[in-house]
Amino acid sequence: MGSVTTLSDAEKVLEVADAVVLGRQMLADPDWPIKVRYNLPIRPCIRCNQMCRFLSTREVRCDVNPELGWEILPPLEREGGGGGGEGKGEVKIVGGGVMGMEMARVLSLRGFEVILYEKGALGGQLNEIKDPYKKEEFSKLIEYYEKELKRLGVKILLNTEGKEGIVAVPKERQPAFKHYENKTILVNSNLYAYQDYAFEWIKNNEVYVTQNVFKGLDRNRAYLLEEKYRELGVKIVKDRVKADVVIDDVRKTQPSIGQSIAKGYWIARNFHGVW
Repeated sequence: MGSVTTLSDAEKVLEVADAVVLGRQMLADPDWPIKVRYNLPIRPCIRCNQMCRFLSTREVRCDVNPELGWEILPPLEREGGGGGGEGKGEVKIVGGGVMGMEMARVLSLRGFEVILYEKGALGGQLNEIKDPYKKEEFSKLIEYYEKELKRLGVKILLNTEGKEGIVAVPKERQPAFKHYENKTILVNSNLYAYQDYAFEWIKNNEVYVTQNVFKGLDRNRAYLLEEKYRELGVKIVKDRVKADVVIDDVRKTQPSIGQSIAKGYWIARNFHGVW
């Protein structure tokens, strides 16, 4: 059994085995055993297989845990642990995506009184996900932040436009979703958003994707995505086809959850009381 991430998963394994080992989940939250014992919010592995899969070529990192690999730094709760001494006073954050939520978590741990403004719902771009399987996994990350920020006493103001504070909005984002009806759509892009939007477009359109859609994915994810596309009727082509809507956007790097969370973490860790 793979992808053991929760206590329930571990208990199921122990029904048929003598021991259970957690892999990626321990990268996402090394304090998993302690948090299970004391019923604390656990940062979930979202099974993205991004920064953790290059074990043979580089140091392992984790998209949802920016502290992985930086264990030499003092804990955030310790005086001076945030790089600016014990946090005092009120800090306002504008934006409740993963960047803003991570920023709020870290600043609160450092001792600041944090107010988080979000004009909609917590989660930011994660709320735009169309792929039901990805949405199920990634929604667990939002749930973690909701529980953890509540535990830390962060004041969250939803449906509220923040007027001042630290702006926690990434400079670059994935493309926004566009609705199409009765169109032929060709997707020649490796951007995560377009991989995802195909799940929605196929409901009312004819959708083709090139092999570039799978570029950069690990083999397991690429295989599963390809199988799901075929099941839904998305056609995978080697050559371009004539289409009403053509999306050409292949990149070496692209905005990611890991980048946003890491940026929020380091801004908050090094915050000195002025923005």
